[in-house]
Amino acid sequence: MSVGSPADVTFLEDMVIHHQQALELAALVPTQSSDPALVAFADQSAAQQRTELQGCQAQLLQWELPLSHAGQDPGDIPGMVDKAILDRLRGLRGDAFDTLWLQTMIAHHRAAIAMAQNEIEHGESPEAISIAQTLVPLQQSEISQMNRLLGAP
Repeated sequence: MSVGSPADVTFLEDMVIHHQQALELAALVPTQSSDPALVAFADQSAAQQRTELQGCQAQLLQWELPLSHAGQDPGDIPGMVDKAILDRLRGLRGDAFDTLWLQTMIAHHRAAIAMAQNEIEHGESPEAISIAQTLVPLQQSEISQMNRLLGAP
């Protein structure tokens, strides 16, 4: 069985960490937001993130690679939200939370798209490239929804 290139493996491992953080962020919404539309969006987004996360994990398992990220600094992954922003989000409620959460998630999704586009252009594994190709339009669609929730055109 062929294993992806080191870049393919890194892409999938980084996406696992990235998606886990997106789920952590989505979990804040029901208790911090008072906007039913945002709560519904976060729930829908979390379901999509879980599906994508499972796809990345399944591919790594198929390659018989451990799902351990020991020693990997999440800060090295594009778009990861730092502790200061996470702490701010945990302390906010209502509109202030909604605005910061949406801005944070848009940046997070844009970074995921950039990582996926890099994989599409430079990856070697058809499986990893396929995951990246699936991810891009889904993340772009969610960015459009989040821009609407922010009141952007």
